[in-house]
Amino acid sequence: MNENSYPGIDQRAVRAVTQKSKKLITRYGLSKAELPDLQQNWLIRILHSKEYQNREDPQFSHHLNRMVKDCYIDEIRRRNAQKRRCETQSISLEAYFGAQAKSETDCSADEVISEESYFAFTGVTPIGPGKAAEVKIDAEDFMASLPEELRELATRLMKLSTIEAVSQSSASRATAFRRLKQLRAHAQKFFSGS
Repeated sequence: MNENSYPGIDQRAVRAVTQKSKKLITRYGLSKAELPDLQQNWLIRILHSKEYQNREDPQFSHHLNRMVKDCYIDEIRRRNAQKRRCETQSISLEAYFGAQAKSETDCSADEVISEESYFAFTGVTPIGPGKAAEVKIDAEDFMASLPEELRELATRLMKLSTIEAVSQSSASRATAFRRLKQLRAHAQKFFSGS
């Protein structure tokens, strides 16, 4: 956008909008194609303001800079909110970077990571159905071995955070934390013996 591409609009406003909007290209990834539309929207917003109608005011430059800064901040907030929105369109990174997309059938055997390699790399141990059943039985046995007040606390801890579970306890806070300590000791003793 040239300085004189908006005849009839105060040059100070055009200059301020041009300079501030160009910062969006370098700092926030605005494309050059979006720049003229953005600048026009900002200028329209400034033209409709009461401060613009009083351009002879000695404080006009101050008001103009504040309005442009507000437009800039609003645009950054709008873009950040758009990043968080789940209904925004997703694009393929391969298409974005111009690479040829490969389907799974195009991958060679060397490119596919085996389960063993994945688990070794991530440090995660796979739990099969037999192990999952054992863990469930152990958890049920542990819950059955608890006294009533500790079982109540353990049940709450399965659904809530520690602080929420303690605060919802009918006992005093000190008693609830004492029970939490007893629950931890009981769990350590129970599972180290299994």
